[in-house]
Amino acid sequence: GGLVEPGAGCWGRAPAAVSPRIRGVTGGGPGSWVGSVFLGFCPGVVFLFPAFVFPFLVLFGRVRAVLPGSRRVLGLTVSGVPPSSVRSGAGWGRARERMVREQLAARGIRDERVLGAMGLLPRHLFVDEALAGRAYSDATLPIGAGQTLSQPYTVARMTEALRLTGEEDILEIGTGSGYQTAVLASIGRRVFSIERIAELAGSARRRLLHLGFSNVFFREGDGSLGWHVPRLFHRILVTAGAPVVPERLGGQLLEGGVLLLPEGEHEAQNLVRLVKVGSGELRREVLESCRFVPLVGAQGWGAS
Repeated sequence: GGLVEPGAGCWGRAPAAVSPRIRGVTGGGPGSWVGSVFLGFCPGVVFLFPAFVFPFLVLFGRVRAVLPGSRRVLGLTVSGVPPSSVRSGAGWGRARERMVREQLAARGIRDERVLGAMGLLPRHLFVDEALAGRAYSDATLPIGAGQTLSQPYTVARMTEALRLTGEEDILEIGTGSGYQTAVLASIGRRVFSIERIAELAGSARRRLLHLGFSNVFFREGDGSLGWHVPRLFHRILVTAGAPVVPERLGGQLLEGGVLLLPEGEHEAQNLVRLVKVGSGELRREVLESCRFVPLVGAQGWGAS
């Protein structure tokens, strides 16, 4: 027995701990030519083996979060690079870079995970093809059924305000186009998303499945009532304006969890962050003014 010396094995002389027979192959004598071939061949195998095997591992989905800095973005964990099927040309990439630089970072968004996710996600795939050219502009865009896709800054601001660490189960009220859902799923552990409009729910589900997300769970229904089975969440994000905080949502928030929603009148609200403290109380903090479509439901607008 004994410790293997640094530089031993394929890279240099055999360690003292190996048998005399193996040392004879790498030293002088009749077996020396075998050792020379072996020493010349071994480094080549070490370098070439990953080059041949790694693409096949990636192709068949066997490489998962093995590279430093890798992250689950677009369902891919190899260096956070989106698959070629959703990288639609260098022009879109430049548009995303400009969006992140001029609309997000320049306006105070500092969370690198938020900036990174939005710099990778193909926002133009979440709107009608006729609006794709405006997808990265500083504008709210229609997505059908009277609903909208929030401007990039609003999506980034709300995501950053949730204070995500990457280990959270997130309840999202209002799936919409699925873009905000995709940003959350790129950072958090799992996303549970509710959409009351079947048309939007179906198209969002198809988009995220196409992009490779496997950590999003969809449901059609009244989002103001929360998830349909008893469950607690680390974070809850409401993407529609509510007159008051829905009681059912507060009840599904874990202690120490964060609930973020636009609260106020039908046409104008304040973005409010609520943190659940030990007593079960929701501690309030008003972040800024905003304007969202109304939250329709039993504990939102239009309650019966």
